Amino acid sequence: MKSRSIIPPLDCTGCGLCANVCSQNAISMVYNDEGFLVPQVDEAKCINCGLCSKRCIVLSKPQKTESSVSPLVYGAWNLDRDILLRSSSGGIFSAVAEFIFQERGCVFGVVWQDSLNAVFAKAETMDELAAMRGSKYVQARVGFVYRDVKAELKRGRKVLFVGTSCQVRALRSLIRNDDANLFTIDILCHGVPSHWLIERYVEWNEQKAGKKIFQLSFRDKTEGWLQYAVKRIYEDGATSSVFFGDDDYMKIFLSDTALNRVCYHCPFADLPRQGDLSLGDYWGVNTVHPEWPIDYGIASIMVNSPRGESMIRQLPGVELRKDRYENMYHGQPNTYVRPTSALVHPNREEMIRILRDRSLGDALKLLSYRKIGGIKINTNSILYRALRKTNRLLKRFLKP
Repeated sequence: MKSRSIIPPLDCTGCGLCANVCSQNAISMVYNDEGFLVPQVDEAKCINCGLCSKRCIVLSKPQKTESSVSPLVYGAWNLDRDILLRSSSGGIFSAVAEFIFQERGCVFGVVWQDSLNAVFAKAETMDELAAMRGSKYVQARVGFVYRDVKAELKRGRKVLFVGTSCQVRALRSLIRNDDANLFTIDILCHGVPSHWLIERYVEWNEQKAGKKIFQLSFRDKTEGWLQYAVKRIYEDGATSSVFFGDDDYMKIFLSDTALNRVCYHCPFADLPRQGDLSLGDYWGVNTVHPEWPIDYGIASIMVNSPRGESMIRQLPGVELRKDRYENMYHGQPNTYVRPTSALVHPNREEMIRILRDRSLGDALKLLSYRKIGGIKINTNSILYRALRKTNRLLKRFLKP
């Protein structure tokens, strides 16, 4: 009996590995009804080999790195002020990329294709790398990047791949011999929001401005790292910025009401992590290390493998400060060792339905209440604030 072609599992991450391993190019990644990328099989091309199902990272057991339960961690920042300003946090990705370029290697990371879509691309120089800097809070289209990485490795080149934990896991599943020339970084991930969110956001702001958005910058640090803004860059060259806490996109994204279902219990967000290094913002550093130069960003680095440890000690132009894992964990526990939330948000289905069929304004109204036990509670009420405080205390008590 022949194996069946892949049927998207409920917890599909949209990593695109199945499309990359298909020898018949019978699989494409399309948006489902909720606005998340899932595989679609062209039955006319499919030969029912079953490889897509066998290699699926959700249907198989997670592949871990060699890290220990208590990883080696650093706080770090790039000494080049220009790179630091253009980076989401500490500019460490740029430093690792520079090391790879010095070894005549190449880098694969995410760039904006347009105002709505982020895609993977290859960089051969620091100039080409510039578009990869900065956070893109959308689900990136993978395309055939895993195949491209494998091809470069076959040429004997050093390759740096930067993506979310599920994407790094997917790549390592394809590169089964764990090539010594492959270096991976997983970015600490809050989860990916529905594509309908950015569609409604761009549509909403273009209507208000009366002109087209060329590109978005989710981490503009003109006013500093702790006060970063979302910048809208229009086709006529004009810009507008708003503090991230007041931005409509970030309000919905950080409310956890529009994330991919798997992100609430991501199997790749625990220790040991997937990349040789894990990179993120060192939130809370101003409390534990107020003497550090925090104005334009401090990165947290988690070393997950001997290869990552060797890499970190060779970085050019970087200030490294060894630190305690507990310090970084307390700054953002929901991205270091566990998913953003253990439970699917009770407003999730309604939020995604509104984003798909209605306006951003309608979606924002939904944030004014939350369903708890089937009861709607106003998020500005004393009861809701008390429940949130209790939840925070429970998380602190139940911390690992």
